[in-house]
Amino acid sequence: MSAEASARPARPVSITVCPDGPLLVRGDLALFDEQGAPIQPNRRTFALCRCGASAIRPFCDGSHKLVGFRTGPPPRTPALTFEEPEQFRDATVASVPPITDSGTDADFASPPNPTPD
Repeated sequence: MSAEASARPARPVSITVCPDGPLLVRGDLALFDEQGAPIQPNRRTFALCRCGASAIRPFCDGSHKLVGFRTGPPPRTPALTFEEPEQFRDATVASVPPITDSGTDADFASPPNPTPD
């Protein structure tokens, strides 16, 4: 880093999400690769790839336009509503059994053991 670069005050970092595009990064941000080596952007403002198609990753090269990369809010599902029995309408405390970790995902999908009648 040059003496001039170290003498100027640090700029706050801002990251702007571009719809259907990259992340625009402004400010003094340290960027490292997977081995921990610093990556030096060539500009004060740079774009980070989100689509995975850039030839110069982690930076954006505009490939998101070619591959049709699209972002947007996740699909929303309508809220489920149902009529609650009268006895539960004013309840403020719920009793929930403790969660136990059995170590297998199969147990998660299994119904609880029925009690004999």
